[in-house]
Amino acid sequence: MHTARLVHHKNAPHIRYVRQELQMADGGCTALDWNSFKLNFVFRATDAEGMHDEPDTVKAVDDFVVEAQKGTEEDPTLVVLHGLTGGSHESYIRTLLHDAQQKGFRAVVINARGCGGTPLKTQQFFCAAWTEDVRHAVRLIHRLLPKSPLIGVGFSMGSNVLVKYLGEEGAATPLKAAISIGNPWDLWEASQQLRRPLYKHVYNKALARSLVALLKLHSHVLKDNNSVNLHRVYRSQTVYDFDERFTSVIFGYRTVKHYYSDASAWAYLANVRVPILCCNSFDDPVCSSKSIPFPDARVNDKVILVTTRRGGHLGWFQGLGATTQWVNDLACEYVEAMLHLIHQYQDPALPVSKLEDKSED
Repeated sequence: MHTARLVHHKNAPHIRYVRQELQMADGGCTALDWNSFKLNFVFRATDAEGMHDEPDTVKAVDDFVVEAQKGTEEDPTLVVLHGLTGGSHESYIRTLLHDAQQKGFRAVVINARGCGGTPLKTQQFFCAAWTEDVRHAVRLIHRLLPKSPLIGVGFSMGSNVLVKYLGEEGAATPLKAAISIGNPWDLWEASQQLRRPLYKHVYNKALARSLVALLKLHSHVLKDNNSVNLHRVYRSQTVYDFDERFTSVIFGYRTVKHYYSDASAWAYLANVRVPILCCNSFDDPVCSSKSIPFPDARVNDKVILVTTRRGGHLGWFQGLGATTQWVNDLACEYVEAMLHLIHQYQDPALPVSKLEDKSED
């Protein structure tokens, strides 16, 4: 029920973004969508025109400087990663950014290659194992806002990428803390969950259609690739089909299972060296409850793992007919707690190991 309501959640707040494209070393690009709250943008004269259009309009500019407004330099900034085929337009992201803004938090969304209106300039599409783009983006954001505590927030597959990045970086990451919401953790197990009869004909097919539709938008970039059969990729009925026929091939994996093994975030959680809040629901149709890494969370004193009986996939709506989401309140409270630790100890590292199992109706 929570998941279905998220799909039909049409009343998410409007967020006004300013887009900054990031060019990668291989010629590809991602895009940062900056929420204009507490930020100044210094544009070239030609780029400044038209910046006061409708709130949901994303303005792309080529040359500008982002800086914190005077007096807000040390206020926190959320660095947000979207889910599979998503982007800054998603309702769950706009709802979080609205709630965070009410708390005084800045935010920027990292749109993956080919997602959220970002052009695909190379044949490298979204991949759950690829963290280099996030690494590049986080470094840039830290350089632009050096005094602002950066808090990573990942949703669904974006949270998988975030945790993998954190495990790879260890203490070297500029992020002070992180939040993982609806993480699939084990991509092989998630693919098996989506093959269950109850989910195969609803969620799995819908996700596969979204992947295929997004790929078709960029078909001109891929038409000369002889390593994949695009017509066969376009006939994918499941996420597994798509990853077997396209993602694993493009990224040079031996098999799709090899890709899933390399990408799965659970294997990197033990190496995370900044405080991280992880939230999963047992009734998530996309992320199997079997994959929730309780043992790894227990041995890492940087991890707080919260589980609920209900909440669906990125849902957690607070009551029948409600548009507010409990997980956003949890995330904002966690950010406030991290800020308290930063201000008190100059470091948000948790003093003791904590593992919470909570049940929410």
